[in-house]
Amino acid sequence: MAAEKVGSIYYDLDLDDTKFRQGMKSTDGLMKKAEKGSKALLTGITALGIGLGALGVSALDSANDMDKAQLKYETLLGSVDAAKERVKELTDFAAKTPFRLDEISKADTLLQGFGIRSEKLLTTIGDAAAISGSGFTDLSLIIGQISQSKDLENIKQLVERGVVSFDELRNAGIRFAKDGSVVNSVEETYGAVVGIMENKFGGGMDKLSGTLEGRISTLKDNFSLALGQMAKDSGLVDIAKEAISKLSAA
Repeated sequence: MAAEKVGSIYYDLDLDDTKFRQGMKSTDGLMKKAEKGSKALLTGITALGIGLGALGVSALDSANDMDKAQLKYETLLGSVDAAKERVKELTDFAAKTPFRLDEISKADTLLQGFGIRSEKLLTTIGDAAAISGSGFTDLSLIIGQISQSKDLENIKQLVERGVVSFDELRNAGIRFAKDGSVVNSVEETYGAVVGIMENKFGGGMDKLSGTLEGRISTLKDNFSLALGQMAKDSGLVDIAKEAISKLSAA
């Protein structure tokens, strides 16, 4: 039984923490290992600007991102198991990049809407976003549009963002009519754009991750992912849901 104070009113929350206790026992070995490096861990947390009191909120936020991604892919893929597999793939991908799981998931969802599911393309777009400063989701939408249409406006969006140039496109074999329209087929245009991005920005995420800002960003993201997974495994998320439900019903 836990007493929760809201203003001057107390609510008694009878929360079942059995799963939480079991989860914490299952992570006991991990915590013992972490204890050995506690000084380094605390130094890292301080360097990241994360207050100890904010860790619980960060864990729940990260766990919420995972839950939303799981729900989204269950709907898209029509299978709980397939959704879990895809979320794991994207979580592993996010851990190696300076981008967060939620923006990677949004980008992947957009591409799937255009019939594209490719980690290689996600990497190409991520590399371009990292170097050009464009949004990951923003670029994914434009690339998805180009995969379906050779509309000049879509190409102009990439030119405006410094992702491709008209000279690069011409050198790649793309021809333009007097009115500015693209003469080549959709497939040829899409292939040229992706090829330019691969050659121009290849390794961009790794390069950004190598900068001080990039290292801090990647470390924060990895720490957040780890906290989120721990919150889910330990049952903390279930306890938070139960507490909120009881408060709402009071």
